[in-house]
Parts: sequence; structure tokens; C-alpha cells
Amino acid sequence: PLSEPITFNVKPLYKETALEGASAEEFIAFIDELEDMQTALSATTYNMDESMKKVKAMQMALGRTDGDIAGIAKQVYDLKQQLMQLQLEVEGNPAKEMIGEKNNPTVSDRFSMAYRGASTTYGPTELHKQSLTMAKNQLVTIDSKLTAIIDEIPTLEQQLYQAGAPWIQGSNMERY
Repeated sequence: PLSEPITFNVKPLYKETALEGASAEEFIAFIDELEDMQTALSATTYNMDESMKKVKAMQMALGRTDGDIAGIAKQVYDLKQQLMQLQLEVEGNPAKEMIGEKNNPTVSDRFSMAYRGASTTYGPTELHKQSLTMAKNQLVTIDSKLTAIIDEIPTLEQQLYQAGAPWIQGSNMERY
């Protein structure tokens, strides 16, 4: 080491602010909540993406199946539509964003608003806290819908297999 450790105390630059700042404990608790939410949002997005890949693979398998697939095709189509709706709820409509049209508030929008509370000198405001709470509540609803979709996929895979569909990437090899 170039030198020995030095102990010091950090003092706030500004004692007078327009808003009364949050305590260090409140700020740290808010940051912890943000990190938990970011992890949950990342997991949801990952699971949605993986589910969408699986559903698209199922659609390709449907196209290569000679058996009676009308009922299965409708179920796979419905799953894809449900996943697309969940993506809109998480990320918004990219076509609307491209032309500057407003979207309904998404989980990502609310999380971004809450995240701004971590970059202020006085800590999170009530708006930041409310945005985080709304994002969490919205994500819980989305996660329950996504879980139902994920739970439905293996049943559809089995139906595809029974109809003579080719192997689907990520499926259990023992069935084929």
C-alpha cells in the first residue's frame, strides 16, 4: 500500500434544501427496495423472453406437423397473444414510442420514475415511493399471468408431441 488507511467523516454539502431530506436509513432502505424490484423485473423479462422463444418454436413445429393441430394451433396462438400483451404492460408499445405517442404507464416507466429518487441529494420523495409501490403491484399481477402461461407450455408441448410434431428446442428429449 502507498499509505495507511485514514478515517474521516463525510458531511453534507448543503444543510439548507428546498425539501427535507430522507434519513440515511430511509435512503438505504429505498435503495434496497429498488435493487429487489430491479432483480424481480429482470427475472420477469427473462422469463417472458424465454417463454416467447418457446411459443415461437412451437409455432414452427406446428407448421411441420401433419396431424390434426387446429385446436393446438389456437392455444399456441392465444399464448403468444397473452405474452405480447404482457410485454406491452412491462415495456410499452414500441411503435407508439417511435412516433412520440403516449403509452399507458408501464412497469418500466414506474420503475424508472422511482429510480430517479436514488439520484437526488435529498433522497426519495413520496412520488418516487408511490411509483415504486405501483411498479411492484403491477409486476405482481404480470407475474401471476406469466406463471399461468409458463405452466401451460408443457401441456401444449405434450399435445404437439402426440400430434406428431418434431422436437422443439428446450423440450425433454426422452419424449422423442
